[in-house]
Amino acid sequence: MKYYMADSRGAIRCSSEKEKLTGKKQKEQLEKTTEFFRQCLSKTGIQTAEDYFSTAIQPNGEYDGLMYFTKMQIDSSAEILKQKIGFQNGDYKTSSAERAVFDSIFEVRENGRPCWYLLYGNWILLKRNLFDNQWITVQREQPVVYQQFISSIQKNAYVKGKNESRNSIYLLSKKEIKNPDLLLQEAVMQEQSDKMTDKIIAFYAKSVLNGADNFSNDKSAFFYRLTKEKPAPDEVYQSFKEMKYFLKRQTDTIVFLHYEGSDLIWKGNNQHLRFHVCKNGRFNIYGIFYEKEELKQQIAARMPFQRKEWYQSLMPFFEEQRYIQERKER
Repeated sequence: MKYYMADSRGAIRCSSEKEKLTGKKQKEQLEKTTEFFRQCLSKTGIQTAEDYFSTAIQPNGEYDGLMYFTKMQIDSSAEILKQKIGFQNGDYKTSSAERAVFDSIFEVRENGRPCWYLLYGNWILLKRNLFDNQWITVQREQPVVYQQFISSIQKNAYVKGKNESRNSIYLLSKKEIKNPDLLLQEAVMQEQSDKMTDKIIAFYAKSVLNGADNFSNDKSAFFYRLTKEKPAPDEVYQSFKEMKYFLKRQTDTIVFLHYEGSDLIWKGNNQHLRFHVCKNGRFNIYGIFYEKEELKQQIAARMPFQRKEWYQSLMPFFEEQRYIQERKER
């Protein structure tokens, strides 16, 4: 099935022109970005090991990622440390969430003295345009305590033929992420890391991703669904008859409703609304899909129709060619 997609700059293209994604290309892109972030951290005074950032991809999703670990020092008198010791001694009952925190607190010796750190896992996520595979957004996820972080990676690990969901991840780097002693040696203090990483992300977004269309994948998903749910001519006519009768009852006036292709166009009572008719009595208005009864309830309640933030940018395209169909030359 061919449909239209938006590339990373927002240009509308045919899905048959979609660029093939390869693991090699993803790896090369991530290696360059990893080095960019490492150099930026170095300029802020934070020195990191060459493998500080680990790389990961979603083979069937839309995100690539940089994984790294940070730590927060726990005072020897802190209540959470007392609770951890109490739990180990069997004197304190805990929830699974608390247990994950306790299991992420590690003792190390510094200058001959014991110190305690809470270890965190972190992601910098790069959203990939689904047409040309160029990144369109970058964001830092909130840190997650180490045990919970590792469990999530194991749960979502990409396994061909077994776990190939959109959310499954494949680690490209071979870092020993199950070795907390090693990770603690390399980890940067959490507060310092967050502050500097946010600055680098803002700089990267402005200098590298400037001009990218943040909503391009949303537009592609919309086009795909609109094409997949294109109705048969008789469904359009049945929807036209039913909506005309319904609108007349609601407004108690002459209803100026007609249809063009798969669209119903309603004019009257200061209204000018275009409904895209979809299969099985569904409708699309301003990028939002409604079941028939949902649409009727909204009209009856005289509620204004919400508009997807990205929908307005598609209007020039719809003015020229409203219906998703194969180009004549293909």
